Amino acid sequence: WMCQHEIKLSQFISKGRGYRSPLDMSICVYILSCCNLERLEDVTIITPGNTKAVVNANEENYFALDSGIPLNVVHHAQVMTETSIHVFLASYLPVYGVDLKRLAIRIPIVFDFSLLRIFSQTLEEVCLDIGMGYLSAVVEESGVEEIVVAGLERLSGAIEDMARLKTLRLKTDVKGRMRIHSASLEVIDTMASNVGDFHVIECICPSLKMFRCLVDVCTMTSNGLVPVPEYEKEEMDVPSSSAETEVTFDVTQRDFQGLRVPDSCVVKLSKRHNGQD
Repeated sequence: WMCQHEIKLSQFISKGRGYRSPLDMSICVYILSCCNLERLEDVTIITPGNTKAVVNANEENYFALDSGIPLNVVHHAQVMTETSIHVFLASYLPVYGVDLKRLAIRIPIVFDFSLLRIFSQTLEEVCLDIGMGYLSAVVEESGVEEIVVAGLERLSGAIEDMARLKTLRLKTDVKGRMRIHSASLEVIDTMASNVGDFHVIECICPSLKMFRCLVDVCTMTSNGLVPVPEYEKEEMDVPSSSAETEVTFDVTQRDFQGLRVPDSCVVKLSKRHNGQD
């Protein structure tokens, strides 16, 4: 109905069916290519769970027919790849003059982040779920680090070019370190990234108000900022009567590697106990 009547969309949200399927991506492309995008400002395409490498054709066809999805969408899914949705958004949305302000999407580290660069003058909030994608199965471990370093450098450059970016949320299962330079960023959140594996070793953000990250109080490992010196268990203590699960640091009283932000900025550290926040 939406597609037949070319409904005007200001927000598009797709959260998938618990796994990443080519059909899900094909459905996103179908809806966006049929609807009116003149007012589109927010695109969220988050597909939880693991990639379903082998999709049962009969299962997907039944789902599509039962949902009233045209068969050509199912057929298109057969040629969809991991980066197809990014290529589509990068090539299709600018044609309609879309001024994208918010983007939440999963993206493989090998991608060139061109989608961020295309909307570098309009994006105000970016939420990225960054993974190795198919490379985890085809690349030798010795070559992974080089790919991750190059990918994070491309991401750093894209972030620096986003003139209006206010909020950046990063969830990543890759092991790496990155630099964040931004004149406009006010909030950085890395809480959902792997603890102990992902760190920001240089953060030069003159407008930053808050950096939110995570620490495992059992192992005293963290993500996000690198503390100098390392965190002490005593720093994580809160009164027994308190329900707080966060510790707030004043950047003028606690040092972090490569952190150059206003004195008014705070670091909010969420605590995780035995794998639980």
